[in-house]
Amino acid sequence: MNEKNQGNTSSPLNDVMEFWMNQGKGMIKESIKSIEDAAKQIIVVAGILEGIYFHAITYSDIRGSLTTIHGIFYLAPLALWLISIFFAIRIFSPRVYETNIASSRESKETFTKVVEHKHRNLRISQKILVVSFAFLFIAMLIYLF
Repeated sequence: MNEKNQGNTSSPLNDVMEFWMNQGKGMIKESIKSIEDAAKQIIVVAGILEGIYFHAITYSDIRGSLTTIHGIFYLAPLALWLISIFFAIRIFSPRVYETNIASSRESKETFTKVVEHKHRNLRISQKILVVSFAFLFIAMLIYLF
């Protein structure tokens, strides 16, 4: 029995630690890609919503009967979707980052700056998209009542 275990130097604890280290490495490698994928989805969803909503307003009977306040609530979703798309597009905008690839510390700091910039723009885009749904709901209530 001892002879069988001599060739196997890994223990269950080492396997678990290695598993989680690999998971962490994978998350770091995929962090920018996952942010960019989320931004692409926001761009598509907001673009589709904007097109549908714009056509719904254009072909509706509300044009002649709008007050200023009602007009604001009807146009707010469109404006917010455009702003949300703007921040999502900023995620793909190239920026210049100075770094020294021979220094692991500077490379890590640069990578962190890139991820923070992209994540900040994604969060802004997401929040604006959520707020736009509140205005869309209010616009629907105004139309229905």
